[in-house]
Amino acid sequence: MLDQSNERKPLTFTRLKTTVSSNRRFTVPAVSHRIEELSQSKKVHSDIRKPRSVPEWSVAVTALKAKASPRLKELAQPRPCPAGWEFNRSPYSVVTKAALSALPSE
Repeated sequence: MLDQSNERKPLTFTRLKTTVSSNRRFTVPAVSHRIEELSQSKKVHSDIRKPRSVPEWSVAVTALKAKASPRLKELAQPRPCPAGWEFNRSPYSVVTKAALSALPSE
């Protein structure tokens, strides 16, 4: 199937075979070695560690002692709602009867 070696093979082009069967021509795709190689899924790198058995990890002491600046506290506040905003308002617009009965002008 595929060589697992690190040696890269030169790119090759495979011609498609055209077959005639019962007065119909169709093309049978031929897969090159490179296309077959690209179709394989990537392997997990050996340096990647497996998931931790316990979802806990240490936090740096400097991170535990960090203090937020006044500007950071200001930016952390939620944005106020715009004037006239209603919490339980319908998401659909109401079209007036006059707008529904209007005729386009020339």
